[in-house]
Amino acid sequence: TVASNTSAFGVLDHPLPRARVRWKEAFRGGLIVAIVWEIGRQLLTAFLIGDRYSVYGIVGALIAIQLWAYYAVTIILLGAEYVRVTCKY
Repeated sequence: TVASNTSAFGVLDHPLPRARVRWKEAFRGGLIVAIVWEIGRQLLTAFLIGDRYSVYGIVGALIAIQLWAYYAVTIILLGAEYVRVTCKY
């Protein structure tokens, strides 16, 4: 899944920054975002399957979804920032 996420984030990171970005740099940023994305996905899965989820019930699921949305947007924007900073144009 890291390869498919790298492709998706690489394509997303190409037009997202306000700069001309080469595809190589976009896919490099996509790889970094994909790795951090997978780490966050594994941590969220461990949190949801753990004992804390059953204690909080549906409220815990809503909190987890909000945390995931915040995490996802932050990671995508930081990836775009990385690509913008490292681009050579």
